[in-house]
Amino acid sequence: SSSSSSSSSAAATTTAATTPSSSSTPLYIETPLIRADQLSDLLGVDVLLKLELLQPSGSFKMRGVSEYCRQAVANGAQGLVSSSGGNAGLATAVCGRALRVPVVVVVPESTSERVRTRLRSLGATVEVHGTVWDQADAHARSLVRASNGRLAAVHPFDHRLLHGGHATLVHELHAQLVAQGYAEPAAILLSVGGGGLLVGVCEGLRTVGWDHVPVVAVETDGAASLRCAVQANRLCTLPGIRSRAKTLGACTVAARALEECQRRPVYSTLVSDHQALRGVLHLLETHCLLTELACGATVGAALRMLCDPVLATLLPSRAASLALSSSSSPSSSSSSSLSSSSSPSSSSSSPPSSSTTTTSSVVEKPRSTRASTATRSMANLVRSPSRSVGTSTDPDHLVDPQQDELPEDMLATIPPLVVPAPTQVPSPGKPCLVLVVCGGTGLSYEDVMALKTELLGSVLSPSTTLPRT
Repeated sequence: SSSSSSSSSAAATTTAATTPSSSSTPLYIETPLIRADQLSDLLGVDVLLKLELLQPSGSFKMRGVSEYCRQAVANGAQGLVSSSGGNAGLATAVCGRALRVPVVVVVPESTSERVRTRLRSLGATVEVHGTVWDQADAHARSLVRASNGRLAAVHPFDHRLLHGGHATLVHELHAQLVAQGYAEPAAILLSVGGGGLLVGVCEGLRTVGWDHVPVVAVETDGAASLRCAVQANRLCTLPGIRSRAKTLGACTVAARALEECQRRPVYSTLVSDHQALRGVLHLLETHCLLTELACGATVGAALRMLCDPVLATLLPSRAASLALSSSSSPSSSSSSSLSSSSSPSSSSSSPPSSSTTTTSSVVEKPRSTRASTATRSMANLVRSPSRSVGTSTDPDHLVDPQQDELPEDMLATIPPLVVPAPTQVPSPGKPCLVLVVCGGTGLSYEDVMALKTELLGSVLSPSTTLPRT
């Protein structure tokens, strides 16, 4: 259903507009790169946050969308039409105001009234169509076709100009890391919806000579179109979006995103909505940054890196070896620990498990192997929604199976289709891990607190329970 007819787009098109701005000054800004102290202490390596939520529109989308909109207006477009779960539409609205052209944003019904109100406050005409983004996108394209060339469609994630704009994030990151005395990142963690940010970051890594740097692609359960594609080695279409992270809700990922997974080291990992919310709360309580679940998913993945035998291999620290020792015997090779996430198996000292046994990278390990205190605490923090850290000291009884948020095979990270090539010449500087805080304005503080009560119950807040090392 639609809250307004397509005639509203025609009205927006005919709205009087002054001559578009001809300035070549970028509409996006250079965002800060800051150290996350608690995450750094936990993971044993400097964790750096790239704060894309400070872009004028509130998310990284401003980079690519601004380049696309500028080009479209230069080519004669009299108006812009965006299909979006929120963030791409906000970026288009900000660009439309700067370029002095009218904007129509088509959103699915799942887009919050708060985002719709903000879009209207930026001068955009808002139309609501369909239950998922894919349906909203089809309606937006029909508006463009009916405009006889007057309107330009602004895709939220799948266009070369968008990817090129998002690549500027890595160009900035390269300069900032050098200026702060850091080496190339051990890995870059980012969230994936349609895959535009993933493709842009991979493109930027090639440009600066970091094509070997691994990227961790984080999705939420119920919106994992990239994970589906990686597992099938072809594009897949999800039947619907079940995750609360609605801005990650693309039923089919961009083809370029899958191509990047097939040509370079990309780790596909999954978090639950609970874990994404914990990431939101962590940013809020440790950095005073309010984000949405799509952004919190990246932090949620970082919080459980010590518990994930695949992601732990990316940590250039003693913490990684501690985490790995808890999931494999001393005689096991690193390749076996990688393959353990994609095919259920028990430790080398135990007989093979049956096909009905659930795999667990945290629970299934020899009793003689003791995980570190931080690893045991984080297992409780990120995987048990109704208990606080420290409720169990036995690493074999950390998680009540009845309270698990996701099956263990869903929590496991998929190793990259392309094995990372070893660096020939070590990069000078301090080791680091980079998290892209992609931004998003879909949640208010009241929304976050309501979700905390609904999803996490009475569990203690991250600032109270996060283990310190």
